[in-house]
Amino acid sequence: MSEQFSIYRCNECGCMIEIIKPGKDTPSCCGKAMETLEYNTDETVQKKHTLSVVGDSDNHSIVRVGGMGGHPMKKDHAIEWVEIISFCGAHHRRFLEADDEPESWFLPPVEHVMKARAYCGKHGLWKWEKKD
Repeated sequence: MSEQFSIYRCNECGCMIEIIKPGKDTPSCCGKAMETLEYNTDETVQKKHTLSVVGDSDNHSIVRVGGMGGHPMKKDHAIEWVEIISFCGAHHRRFLEADDEPESWFLPPVEHVMKARAYCGKHGLWKWEKKD
């Protein structure tokens, strides 16, 4: 059974979906069940995928991937999208290109951000959650 806001990827064509309303079956594509993307916790590549959420001078939220050194943004290894989820349940996603910086700004102020997610085309799905 799918779960709300889970991300699924087709291993045949690369199609990716997010579940808005869960159903009883696993989504399928290209005649096969799609893979549920789990959050990556691989410590050997975690440093370049660590997400941080900070505020800027205009009271926007900025999500950075990879800290000060940043995540590589090359054609074969890049952050494809960055997303925040606010406490009210709103999802805000930005898609990035290979030559972009591995970060994005969002309108909600940082104190409204509950969770951030980023997808690396090589190393999968990563997350940041606000600590109490």
